[in-house]
Amino acid sequence: MIPLNYRGIMFIFDGTLAMARFSIFVFITAVLAILIICSLTHWSTQFRMLQIKALKCLSENANRLRQGLERRELNSSDSSGNREDEAGRQRFDHRQLAELEAIYQIAPVGLAFLNHELRLVRMNEQMAVILGESGGMQLGRPLEECFPRLAATLGEKMKYQLETGEAMRNFEIAVSDPCNPGKTIYVLASLNPVADAQGHILGINAVLQDITSRKLIEENARAMAERFRCAGEIAAFLIYDWNTVTNTVIRLSGLADILGEDADVGVGKLEDWAKKIHPDDFEYTVAETTKAFESGAANYDVEYRVRDVHDNYTYIWDRGVIFRDDTGRVVSVIGVSVDIEVLKRLELELRQQAERLAEVDRRKDDFIAMLSHELRNPLTPIRVAVEILESLENEDEIHAQSLAMISRQVAHMSRLVDDLLDVSRISQGKITILKEKIDLTKIVRDASADYRNIAQTAGLSFKAALPQGPLWIEGDEIRLAQVISNILHNSIKFTQPGGTITLTLETIAASKKAAITVRDTGLGISADLLPHIFEMFSQGDQTIDRSYGGLGLGLALVKALVDKHDGSVQAMSGGLGQGTEIRILLPLGRFATAEAPRIKAPGWAKNLGLRILVIEDSPDIAESLRVFFSHVLDHEVQVAIDGVSGLEMARRCPPDIMLCDIGLPGEFNGYEVAKRFRALSDTGGTILVALTGYGTLDDQQKTRQAGFDVHLTKPPNFKELRRILDKAQSRKPRYPTDSIPIELEL
Repeated sequence: MIPLNYRGIMFIFDGTLAMARFSIFVFITAVLAILIICSLTHWSTQFRMLQIKALKCLSENANRLRQGLERRELNSSDSSGNREDEAGRQRFDHRQLAELEAIYQIAPVGLAFLNHELRLVRMNEQMAVILGESGGMQLGRPLEECFPRLAATLGEKMKYQLETGEAMRNFEIAVSDPCNPGKTIYVLASLNPVADAQGHILGINAVLQDITSRKLIEENARAMAERFRCAGEIAAFLIYDWNTVTNTVIRLSGLADILGEDADVGVGKLEDWAKKIHPDDFEYTVAETTKAFESGAANYDVEYRVRDVHDNYTYIWDRGVIFRDDTGRVVSVIGVSVDIEVLKRLELELRQQAERLAEVDRRKDDFIAMLSHELRNPLTPIRVAVEILESLENEDEIHAQSLAMISRQVAHMSRLVDDLLDVSRISQGKITILKEKIDLTKIVRDASADYRNIAQTAGLSFKAALPQGPLWIEGDEIRLAQVISNILHNSIKFTQPGGTITLTLETIAASKKAAITVRDTGLGISADLLPHIFEMFSQGDQTIDRSYGGLGLGLALVKALVDKHDGSVQAMSGGLGQGTEIRILLPLGRFATAEAPRIKAPGWAKNLGLRILVIEDSPDIAESLRVFFSHVLDHEVQVAIDGVSGLEMARRCPPDIMLCDIGLPGEFNGYEVAKRFRALSDTGGTILVALTGYGTLDDQQKTRQAGFDVHLTKPPNFKELRRILDKAQSRKPRYPTDSIPIELEL
């Protein structure tokens, strides 16, 4: 605290009435100045309360001092005044003077009084803090000696005031920070001349307030507003402040960019904006905002259209941050509305493009479905013919091996057609497998037998190292055979004549896995292609003659199938010309040490006496099925080549089993035949089988809806066909006396 200078006090209070009034004016002026400063610093609540409290006390004491001086003036003419009363009044004046001095020192603003010579008469501690100087030793000295920086800024203004008596209030000045050279502090200043009763200027009362922090806040706010303005010009968005209590909206910027209106900034009613919303979007917009308000959400976002000055509608995305009071009531929203018209147009274009691509994809699926149907039809009579030939007694080993090879290849071809039918399930990893207990050794041995001749024909050496006994795992026999076939096919294709193909199957006891390895001495795989070798359509460099061919689906399918078996596959190569090794690991599981089950060889029961109706427009398929059912199995078979004649045969003599194609010529297709047949009475005992080249899930659902019991894709799975015959027999048990039923494989 700056020490009290009683000489300065006596300069003001010299016992004369004029100087007493002068003191009152000084303090009243300080009060007014502080009140002005208080009104300017509304942004700081605690600071403002401190000012109000100090100034209120200062004002009350000044009023009491003024009243005391007035009483002294009245009593001075009374020569009969009591000396004791006079002493009491002096003590009272000194006490009030002390109170005023205390308030003067704790005032939150800088206060100083300079006489008519601009010498410093008194100043409080806050003024010393602002000016960075110790004020106690400066009293009585000229301003330019005490505070040269302040004198350089305010000296001329003060001299002008001494001449004119004009007050200068609430103006900002910038002075260098005495504690941090090179840094500027900002001060809000008020200079109020003080005059005696005759109007003579006695001095100047100076009030200074450090507003550097406030200036920095204002500058940051202006800089942020400028950034928002620039961002608004670039992105075309509207910033708003919505008072939900009064329903007024302050638009900060961006309205002209979005709607083309001239009045870009201003205050408006919410109803004015609501009128611009598209009628079809209004209810949705209100509902979304209300839901956010009522649910206690911190923000909301909604898309809708608003009308511009040209009566055109523009899409905007509106996002608001919700502010609530202590009771949870929404009081305001600060938000932004972004023009997304361009994005919406792009979204529409993308949607239209997606629809076009979907149409292309649908046509592709239709083409593949038709292609698969056409591929299945020639496979069907081949598969049936194999069954017929296998039923004939022939001890020739070559004959048996040839039939087994044809059967395997037809099965492989059928599964490839299934994959072709639904290419999307390969890319999405949705390939289905039918797990059962299978002998992995037999699968690898069969694949080895199939490809040994192919390799030798290509001038390659083929070596296989397989276990002597069975190796049982849980898996899909046909799918795993497809995996091995794909790898062997690739190895043979990419190995030059004179090379070697090696196929091995072994068990890894430590990890309880079976390992299938295919090694070749072929072209190898480059280092940059190796990490992508199992991706769809991944292929090495192709020459213009495409001598190696392929679509790049084989190894992708291998990985998908191995993954479905909870296994893993890895490709290794030393680089181009270094050959390739593909290694597959499959879990052995609980079947690893199990003995081979004693399964009776599948056979067909004869003389079951079933009535079978075949409705098929392909002569080869119809004839092969007729021969198989009638000559091999001794069933009663009828054949129809179209839906109308087939339905008439079924109506006259309902069969036990009816196999019906879907794509029939004439008036009735297969769906219509099934619907009309099920509409007849007493048809519940007939097993209705759809035998078709269409095999998608949608096709299967359609056949069930039409009334079919079973959906078989061509060529038929004879295990399934065997189950169907067995089920029909169980419904109609009538064995001839000279026939013994054999055990069927289910």
